[in-house]
Amino acid sequence: MQFEELSADTADRILDGQIDFAITISARLLDKMQTHGEFLRSEKLFTDQFVVAIAKDNAYTEDTITFDRLCEMGYIETRFGGVIAGVSEQLWRQQPKQPHTCGWLPNFQLTLHTVGQTDMAAILPSLLVVLQGERYNVRSLPVPFEMPILEERLYWHKRNDSDAGHRWMAQTLERVVHDLII
Repeated sequence: MQFEELSADTADRILDGQIDFAITISARLLDKMQTHGEFLRSEKLFTDQFVVAIAKDNAYTEDTITFDRLCEMGYIETRFGGVIAGVSEQLWRQQPKQPHTCGWLPNFQLTLHTVGQTDMAAILPSLLVVLQGERYNVRSLPVPFEMPILEERLYWHKRNDSDAGHRWMAQTLERVVHDLII
């Protein structure tokens, strides 16, 4: 079994049979779903929300953060595969003021690790912070602007619907997610 980070061609790789599954938010593959919806299948795994992640020993000690204060802090972006901007970063670009971006990392785990070792902030999924916050020395604050609910989904090609091994793997992924969240 092989796991890879999300990339710009993930949906195409599912369609070509190069990969069997993708786990991502529904918005991430939406364009491809509209184009190739007759071939791609998906199942909701869980929902989540975004939070501001900062180090537990960050000099900022309040339980909430204002939009302006967040913009003043150093900010770490997550760009999957090095090129795909995260949903939170896409929403930042729609705000009247931008954060002071100090750098970007290719996945949430590296972003979480970096935030826990610095005075910088990031906007990350709340379950990630809940499950890994102690390990990475990170706490969460509410995001000071409107953010969508995240719906993580499992995607695959419909040609695999009748494959017993494929069904087993999908059920295993669903069970692992359920056990982690509950």
